[in-house]
Amino acid sequence: MIPVNDKDLFVVGEDKLLKKYEFPNEPFSKIDFKKAPAAPSEEHKSHDISTTCYHASHEVRFLATGGRDGNFMLRNLNNIA
Repeated sequence: MIPVNDKDLFVVGEDKLLKKYEFPNEPFSKIDFKKAPAAPSEEHKSHDISTTCYHASHEVRFLATGGRDGNFMLRNLNNIA
């Protein structure tokens, strides 16, 4: 889970997709984790093997991810695709 700001949350899973969700408005204690989450607002290809690390730069609006494949991806958060 990658909280980038107070609006966006990025998740990478076994499907190798970087998924963007809206950050929840309700308090953490009120979230029903037994219920399926809403669909992501965006999905983008991520690393072929797995994503192992990330860094979000709020000043310049970039998200850098590193993968087990030895590569890194640099994405502009204003236009992540």
